[in-house]
Amino acid sequence: ARMRDDWIEEECHRVEAQLALKEARKEIKQLKQVIETMKNSLAEKDKGIQKYFVDINIQNKKLESLLQSMELAQSGSSREDQSLEYECDLSPDKSFSMSTTYSKTEDSMFTENHSVEADSGVLLSDD
Repeated sequence: ARMRDDWIEEECHRVEAQLALKEARKEIKQLKQVIETMKNSLAEKDKGIQKYFVDINIQNKKLESLLQSMELAQSGSSREDQSLEYECDLSPDKSFSMSTTYSKTEDSMFTENHSVEADSGVLLSDD
């Protein structure tokens, strides 16, 4: 009878251990699913952040280009101002061509500036 009681007790411990192992495997499986879900979520967010930085780099390049154009236009207009000092003869034809050139430069800067503003508006509304 004693041997039978010991065997029953050992069998109970074995079944309890199997149930605990089965429960642990189930919890591990659930945790793996949570980890996979989090990885996918973070990967999506990372893609969004990368796209955001690409957009920022594009905007920076456009702004650098605009700045260079403005610097070139400014240096061009200062050269025109210097050449005006040396010219004595300012016929209407020459002054007309200079003002037309200046207006065209202003127009191109205005157009570029608005295209950059439009692009940056897209970036801001990208959320």
